[in-house]
Amino acid sequence: RGSRLGPRSRLAACEILVVMESWSRGLQEHRPIVWGGIGSVLCLAGARFRYASLFFPVLRLGDAGDADRLLDHASAAFADLCARPSDLHPALWRAAQALALEVAMRTINLPVLLEIICGGAVACVALWLDEAPSSFVAVGGLYPQLRAARGRATSMLRQYAGALVVAPLAWTKATLKTRQVAQLLGEQLSLSAGAWLFVQCDWAIAVLVNGALGAELLQRAGRELWPRALGSKAACKLWDSLCISFGLWGLARQLRSAAKQPGARRNWPHLLQKVSNADLSRWDLGGLCRRSLETLDSFLVL
Repeated sequence: RGSRLGPRSRLAACEILVVMESWSRGLQEHRPIVWGGIGSVLCLAGARFRYASLFFPVLRLGDAGDADRLLDHASAAFADLCARPSDLHPALWRAAQALALEVAMRTINLPVLLEIICGGAVACVALWLDEAPSSFVAVGGLYPQLRAARGRATSMLRQYAGALVVAPLAWTKATLKTRQVAQLLGEQLSLSAGAWLFVQCDWAIAVLVNGALGAELLQRAGRELWPRALGSKAACKLWDSLCISFGLWGLARQLRSAAKQPGARRNWPHLLQKVSNADLSRWDLGGLCRRSLETLDSFLVL
């Protein structure tokens, strides 16, 4: 690595490492406050950091040192990729670089990229302050189970769709090659048809997991900030109940806010909005649903 970096680059890298180490020590000293702030944000606005859960599998298996080694390897590989081959003309290399930059700018979604970076920063700061990130229920238990359930549902959808397409061909005694191609097309069509549903499922999983992680961060922050006040089991149970209630309140608030967006079809509360607008004057169910939603909005401070 040293042979690729000049003296100024090595000096800049050392300065960045010193700043990051001091920043990490400062975060560790104020860990309860950091956990409390991140927990509150995840409970109230977990949907804005919906890509934070993507980093959970990596954070469960490695620590900051492993991430540093991964980044060093990635930076070295990127440097090799950006280096011009010796047998290639400089003008052609610059033209290829300009073309690659244009393609990247037109294909990469910058807002989504920024959301992924922000989600990763929040997840790393929150979880690396603990010695065992997998000890969080949201990271080590809830998220893997929900992802496994989603994977099983996807596999079942592909299996049944393929079998449904192949069944008529089996009756007509089609060739094995034809049935294999039809099964593959049926599986891909089922995934394409359910793409919107999978996106909504991923959104709901991210909001639920972030809410659970936020409640856990608030629980741990309270135990470290007020160890004497929360020394008894009754006080701990009361504090845990308050944190869980706050997480559930924030989850309901986000779901209801998403349902109230004009033209949004993001999750199941949108069906309640349709029912509330229906003309059911015989039993006045529409008015009852509207009043219920207004009461819910006032409770959720919307």
